[in-house]
Amino acid sequence: MTPVPPHKKPLPFEKINGYRIAEVLADGTHTWSCRGYEAGLDRNVFVKILKPHIDEYEVWKKRFQQEARICARLKHPYIVEVYGLGRIDTFDYLITEYVEGSDLKTLLDANHHLPVEAALFIMTQLLETLDYIHTRGIIHADLKPNNLLLDRFGRIKLTDFGLAWSAETVEPGFRDVLIGTPAYMSPEQISGGLVDPRSDLFACGVLLFELLSGRRPFQGETYTECINAIINDPPTDIREFEPTLPESISEFLDRILQKKPEDRWASARQALENL
Repeated sequence: MTPVPPHKKPLPFEKINGYRIAEVLADGTHTWSCRGYEAGLDRNVFVKILKPHIDEYEVWKKRFQQEARICARLKHPYIVEVYGLGRIDTFDYLITEYVEGSDLKTLLDANHHLPVEAALFIMTQLLETLDYIHTRGIIHADLKPNNLLLDRFGRIKLTDFGLAWSAETVEPGFRDVLIGTPAYMSPEQISGGLVDPRSDLFACGVLLFELLSGRRPFQGETYTECINAIINDPPTDIREFEPTLPESISEFLDRILQKKPEDRWASARQALENL
């Protein structure tokens, strides 16, 4: 998304649901991302506004609604809290907790990869979060660096549950429309098979590999090559890139990145215990 100077607001209104639009953070293809401010509570919020004339508008609107419904059920220190969902004029919006910090993608872009201790600290938090949502019947299904925010103390905040799967909330056909980000998807998710908690674990393996090496375990110059590598190729041994890493990390990655879900860790809790 392209940063937008605060004085160049592309919005026809100054407030949403009592929140003043203090700053437009980014102007994306489908949404505006803004910092809102609530004077009464003296707090910032994150406001995502859906552009009304985009392609596949109804799909993106469902994504907003899906995220709000699922996150309303979740209260966890490592999950971004959703405050509200609504519509003003022709604009649908989602209001969430504002995280003072950055996201994991920005951190990786700046540092290429992270020290082992920092990478394992992040992964430990993520697996704890997944254990929480999985035991409540929810699968995130779109884990990637952009969706992991980091506050000033290095604590994660998992966000963007727009593709999350929950038997209690997903509308029929929803999973057929939006499938996730290919580079972090499991073979079964790419193939349109059954998605379960172990699919999120596969994405964790890709993330941990990237955190430790600055690369992903399955490479491809094109969309098709990337998909084929995930489905058919064994993951590269991370010690080819980072030979000083302990063998235990290589073994952990080999297990969590198995093609068949039944060959991975059975749960986020089990993966955490073996990290």
